[in-house]
Amino acid sequence: PRDYLVQTVEEEALIKNNNTCKDFLIEAMKYHLLPLDQRQLIKNPRTKPRTPVSLPKIMIVVGGQAPKAIRSVECYDFEEERWDQIAELPSRRCRAGVVFMAGKVYAVGGFNGSLRVRTVDVYDAVKDQWTSIASMQERRSTLGAAVLNELLYAVGGFDGSTGLASVEAYNYKVNEWFFVAPMNTRRSSVGVGVVEGKNFLF
Repeated sequence: PRDYLVQTVEEEALIKNNNTCKDFLIEAMKYHLLPLDQRQLIKNPRTKPRTPVSLPKIMIVVGGQAPKAIRSVECYDFEEERWDQIAELPSRRCRAGVVFMAGKVYAVGGFNGSLRVRTVDVYDAVKDQWTSIASMQERRSTLGAAVLNELLYAVGGFDGSTGLASVEAYNYKVNEWFFVAPMNTRRSSVGVGVVEGKNFLF
């Protein structure tokens, strides 16, 4: 950011000819020269993280049981306070892991009413369409799922006979799953959260 401010922004005619713009540029340069811990102490409208106004705030509910596994997917718009049906899953699914990664929604594993599955499907909101991608190495329902450093992690779960300690990661750029270090304990119905660049299980 500092190089961009000096080499590009500072050379813009609008910046050079407007004192208010110059003041903002100087403020930005000073901000980027500070160590990270000192930057965090500066609180004003220009240092506040922005939320893109063009992206709607929505919640997607994928599959479930009613009372058997279902394909239904619904979307809740917080601004409109309204539920809408969107494209159904390719197959019945409950107890799946669901994450948002690289602009798409992933439904990972789950239970189809008869078997725990390895299936993974991806929802593209622009096309309102689900697409099946590479399956996991192991069948998993009631698994934990999280995204860290552009990898999707499938953690633990239940394969139909026992709880799992294994963990898999998915690289969407090459459409491949691979095993990573297993947990020390078998876990089903596990929660996963990402904090400061690490996956935490609970």
